[in-house]
Amino acid sequence: MDRSARQSILDVAVSLVHERGLVSGVTHVKLATAARRAGYTTGAAYRHWDTQEDFHRDLAVAVLEWRDRSSFADVIESIRYLVDDDAPLLEVIRVGAAANLARLPNETDYFVTLALRASAAYSPHVVAAARERVDHGLEEHRQLYEALLEVSGRRPKPPFTAEHLAVALAALADGFAVQDVGREHVHVDRVDLGDGIGADWTLFGVAVQAIVEHLTEPAELG
Repeated sequence: MDRSARQSILDVAVSLVHERGLVSGVTHVKLATAARRAGYTTGAAYRHWDTQEDFHRDLAVAVLEWRDRSSFADVIESIRYLVDDDAPLLEVIRVGAAANLARLPNETDYFVTLALRASAAYSPHVVAAARERVDHGLEEHRQLYEALLEVSGRRPKPPFTAEHLAVALAALADGFAVQDVGREHVHVDRVDLGDGIGADWTLFGVAVQAIVEHLTEPAELG
């Protein structure tokens, strides 16, 4: 079986993990099942993996390496019109935070990768894949936050950097995602925040505002 067949089986197995979620890691996805759905025999599959354990190690890495840029793009799209209209930064935070939370209930792949990252220590290969995924996401968000700060007339407050902001907000988002599993996210009414700023805030949005205001400052102070 050539390398393309091996990758086809891994691609199918990743899809199975996304369909079923995590049950004791990825061990509930069997090599024979993935091979059959990919159009190969079990015997052919075992030419690439000697054991189920070997397959599951590679599957965990493949899940972490899988990327779906559509959700990140959706969040950006949700705030693009606000940025184009020179909306206040607080309104961008309010809407962006709500959009980020709204996408999570249907994103099995997000929770799958989050769980694998949390349990990655059992394998150096999985640790490396988890670190690469996190670093890739942080770089995307660092660039986004730098652009938003620039158009909003703010900059990182020394000694903090845009990377620090990305790390803090990513950890915050992951924490709220886990906290909100199986329940509605907390909303609060915040009136009199100023013109152009809505009153319906997620608690996540309030926390994002606090971090942004603590780690950044008006650009003219520099």
